[in-house]
Amino acid sequence: MLRIILYLAVAVIGLALGFFVGNRNKNYHDFVIRQHKFQDEQYDRIYGNG
Repeated sequence: MLRIILYLAVAVIGLALGFFVGNRNKNYHDFVIRQHKFQDEQYDRIYGNG
């Protein structure tokens, strides 16, 4: 259980770093909203709430 959370955290950090390197001119607010939606989708997919 803890291992899944750790892997998700590493994946989110990796995506965030990749996003900042590739899209420095984007709006930060849009990035935050997109990340939260992605995290919600991941949670629903893993725990079957969606």
